[in-house]
Amino acid sequence: ITASDIAGEMVAIGREKVTAAGLDTVTCVQGALGDPALGTGPYDVVLAFNLLHLTRDPGAEVRKVHALLKPGGLFISKTGCLGDRHGFLKPVIGFMRLLGRAPYVNFLTVAGIEAQIRDAGFEIVETGTYPAKPPARFIVARKR
Repeated sequence: ITASDIAGEMVAIGREKVTAAGLDTVTCVQGALGDPALGTGPYDVVLAFNLLHLTRDPGAEVRKVHALLKPGGLFISKTGCLGDRHGFLKPVIGFMRLLGRAPYVNFLTVAGIEAQIRDAGFEIVETGTYPAKPPARFIVARKR
């Protein structure tokens, strides 16, 4: 198992928890999709929680996931979809970004992110929206 995050502090927390649990099959690395630290796979499953809406090109990130998975592998994602009903937050988040208080946020829609996942070569096998407001879309997709 390889666990990753782009934030060093999150990786440090993960390492502490892995050590405390005595897990010797889990490696925690700092890096983004495509970084050599993550290896080349093939993986059985890739989890991406709270990632795609923070990228400028979610489709490119999904294609990277596709390349990491073995045939039939699963991609499980949770993605904030603020584009469906929360467009009013764009100027607020834009202002917060100017102050250095918020990351880039891509205002994705549920239909849009599902289309990008299908276009990358996945079959969507299950979906759900949890929580409903703001919508966070859980998607389980199988590599075709």
